[in-house]
Amino acid sequence: MRGRVFFFYGTLTHEHDNPTSAAAMRLLEPIGHGAVRGELHVVAHGAGWYPVLTPRRQGGWVQGWLYSPRQGFDRRMLTRLDRYEEADRRWPEYRRKRVNVRIGVRRVLAEAYIHARPLHPGLRRVPSGDFSAFVARCGAKSFASGTGKGARR
Repeated sequence: MRGRVFFFYGTLTHEHDNPTSAAAMRLLEPIGHGAVRGELHVVAHGAGWYPVLTPRRQGGWVQGWLYSPRQGFDRRMLTRLDRYEEADRRWPEYRRKRVNVRIGVRRVLAEAYIHARPLHPGLRRVPSGDFSAFVARCGAKSFASGTGKGARR
């Protein structure tokens, strides 16, 4: 799994407290803050808010973090991330795709979970492109934060 880089912009970052992000952060090394061209929307779920990224060639930026796998990051962890993001289903909510991430003046190719379904009117746009700031500003709870083992979307 070495050589891979991941871009997380929502509940999988170190800024959120859920079992899947906690497990992933033990096996990922933060590289730094980055941004991807696109739009960010949020979904209200009974277990808290979560974001969806829709890439765009022009327009806004979605804020997030780049991570590099540490020793021990393996296919099982990647499968767990895919399952959490529902990228492993017949009709997935997300697809893991490569995106160009701006980190400072550099560009890095990284894997990110991109929204795989059509946008619908129930989604709320986040103009700042920053999910963590949205959650803090609204006093909202991010998806599965503070939950016990095995929480899934």
